[in-house]
Amino acid sequence: MGEFFDAIYTRRIDTETLPQQLGDAARELNCCFLMAPEIDGWTAIYSSRGQDGKVAKALHRRLQTEVLFTLVHDGDIFCYEYHRDGKLVDEYNSRPDYFGKVSAQKRREQAGRPELLMPLLQAPSDLAELESILHSDPRGDPFHANSQLVQFGELLGLPNCATSYDYLMGDEEDEAIERREEFVHIPDLEPEKAARSSARHSRRAEIDRMRAEGVLLFEQSPSPLAPVADPAGNGFVTIDRDMMFRATERPIYRIAPPFEAGPKPLGVVAAADNRGVVLSPSGRLLAVSRQEQIDVWDRETGIRVVTMGSEPPIHAVQFLANEKGLVVGGRRLEVFSLPDGKLARTIEVSAGHAMAQHPAGSLLVVLSSRATVQVVDLDTGQVVRRFFLDSQRDLGFMEKMQMALVTAAMGKARRDANRKLGRAASAEEFEEPLTAEDPAAFLFSADGQYLICGTRKSAWVFRWRTLLVSGVEAPPPLFRYRTESKASEMPMAFLMPTNFPAGVGALAYDAEANGVLLGCGDGVLRRMDLASGAVSTVLTVPGGNLIQRITLSADGSLLCMVDISMHDMQNQMAAMLGGSPLAAAVREDTPGDRIMIWDYRKLQGRPGN
Repeated sequence: MGEFFDAIYTRRIDTETLPQQLGDAARELNCCFLMAPEIDGWTAIYSSRGQDGKVAKALHRRLQTEVLFTLVHDGDIFCYEYHRDGKLVDEYNSRPDYFGKVSAQKRREQAGRPELLMPLLQAPSDLAELESILHSDPRGDPFHANSQLVQFGELLGLPNCATSYDYLMGDEEDEAIERREEFVHIPDLEPEKAARSSARHSRRAEIDRMRAEGVLLFEQSPSPLAPVADPAGNGFVTIDRDMMFRATERPIYRIAPPFEAGPKPLGVVAAADNRGVVLSPSGRLLAVSRQEQIDVWDRETGIRVVTMGSEPPIHAVQFLANEKGLVVGGRRLEVFSLPDGKLARTIEVSAGHAMAQHPAGSLLVVLSSRATVQVVDLDTGQVVRRFFLDSQRDLGFMEKMQMALVTAAMGKARRDANRKLGRAASAEEFEEPLTAEDPAAFLFSADGQYLICGTRKSAWVFRWRTLLVSGVEAPPPLFRYRTESKASEMPMAFLMPTNFPAGVGALAYDAEANGVLLGCGDGVLRRMDLASGAVSTVLTVPGGNLIQRITLSADGSLLCMVDISMHDMQNQMAAMLGGSPLAAAVREDTPGDRIMIWDYRKLQGRPGN
């Protein structure tokens, strides 16, 4: 990925009144600015709506002075627009066909007319050099667009042209930026920073109070990777994320009381690029998956039993109920036998990250690539049921755009992979319907009577036998719960760490209460009674973070939760889509995941539960 530079230059401007004018423009355009001091006659302005020429045009109208807008897009294109006397005088695009074919007239318009920039040149003799820069040959130079910008800036005396609002906000102490300490942010960020600092202190005080009460037993950020309940006792097995530069392997360990003693290594190590740990029903075997490989270890001996290769990417791994094999989900389902690791069956069904095996048999519920739910018989390799949640007519315009962008990207990746492997893609991969509810997690009750689905909007509960025999493509649920908080309608929500910024993205079964715990996108842990469908609040986590994962310990005494701070990322998205750019400009809350272990029995005894 290349660099993105953009700047708006003006001159002969009253720098005393410019901050007020930019403040008015920021409110009108719903953006923020960084205003540089005047250097060599030029005042540079950097907009939070980077790469958007409409901002430069609007500033030209408001400031009533000449404006030059420069940009480099993804390191591939160099462009400029020159506004004077209320009109666009000249424009240049080094690759006008970059985003699609344009007309011959448009190419001529964007070819640049250097003579029209004569008023900006430091000397008339520089015209020939300007022509040379604009018409230089890009072949053999991967950084040609960057070079053009730098040479163009030097020729016109433009200060600090190889940067942007985003780069400047990300590294405010960049020594390469001339007079960086004199840049002014418009509007002032201090009130926003103070408000967010106060909110952080309030959240921290609430967390500390819960720890003092003995309700919160353990907290760590960043969180280890996908902790799972240890079938033996009240602990959780996990592995650290790959966050250490050049690390080659990481130990698998157990987190359990007494927590002050620290994690307890199991004597098993995994490659640093692992995707997480999966335990067999008895806890004797554990599987560690990577992009294209699964290692199965004997926990008691610490010996690796077998290594199996699978076509990347691997999305999900589960042991079979009898521990004589495991199923791997990715481009297709693959069933391997154990302990020999031989491929026993390949099933041409694509599988996403959501997967659940019925406790009593060979039926597996999987999420396919376009949110379709499929029930597969692992013994026969047949799809015995196919359905989806809700219908396409329920999609709004923004959701349709989101799904179209996601599926188009996935489709392109599959087609590219197929071309490399020299095979045709199956029609099934591209013809599944779009749905209004895209599942994040599946869960069976321990007795197998209920299937629970968590989606980006709600939780669905189906009676399993009824679901299997029903021929309805979008079956009605026994119960459905939709979170009370307003779901995010951001069309680019798929860029977040999870596809489910609201709704129910994590599930856990509470055997004692015959209920299902719902980890919701609004930071609330809820419980649904499977006999009545009634929903109650178990815990509101300070901060309103998105709950990514919940797991009850085998003895039911502890609740392990992983959440992620979404404040900064949601603010960034909101700024892109017309929300508050001021909040987005304050980047003190870096999104980070956190593991918390709670005393589940105390949680249930708290007032209001």
